[in-house]
Amino acid sequence: MVKTECGFLNALGLPNPGYQQYREELVTAKKGRVPVIASVFGGNASEFVEVARGLCDLADGVELNLSCPHAVRYGASIGIDPSIIREITSSVKDAVSIPVWAKLTPNVTDIT
Repeated sequence: MVKTECGFLNALGLPNPGYQQYREELVTAKKGRVPVIASVFGGNASEFVEVARGLCDLADGVELNLSCPHAVRYGASIGIDPSIIREITSSVKDAVSIPVWAKLTPNVTDIT
């Protein structure tokens, strides 16, 4: 985590120490005066919901990372299927009360 003129920036990628450890970074980020967005990933809707619920008390919004990592059953491989995207997005939106949006992979054939 790096402090910049615009706030904090986390550019670790997805080392995946678990969302419980990510909470510590969000606590630090919340000390700034800018919105804190939690970027989360999982292999299915229930995993996305678990992580989003585990972070929603500290985050101002949740970005569903459906573009990476580039591993089987994660990110780009599930982010090209509209039905999976819909299920994950709907499930997380129903589970948390903060804004939720999906970051899609450029590999989708029709972004709409």
